[in-house]
Amino acid sequence: MATHMQGMDTDEARQHARGMDSHAQGVSQMFGALTSRISGLGWTGGDFDSFRGDMETFAPQVHAATASIEENAHEMRRQADAQDAASA
Repeated sequence: MATHMQGMDTDEARQHARGMDSHAQGVSQMFGALTSRISGLGWTGGDFDSFRGDMETFAPQVHAATASIEENAHEMRRQADAQDAASA
């Protein structure tokens, strides 16, 4: 007979939260590496100024997105803890 589970699988939720944290960190590192590489190109002129301006515009959006992912991962862990406490 199959069992019916109600509520979240807390181990799975924590695993997903770890993955979310890892991916957020990866995006942040990738953006930092891209910014560094662009700075080291020795590129000058109007196109570079425009591209650099775009990167400066994107930076707060990238940081906000990674922060949001990390906050959601934290909330998922909090919900898993609450589920475990309620099930105890």
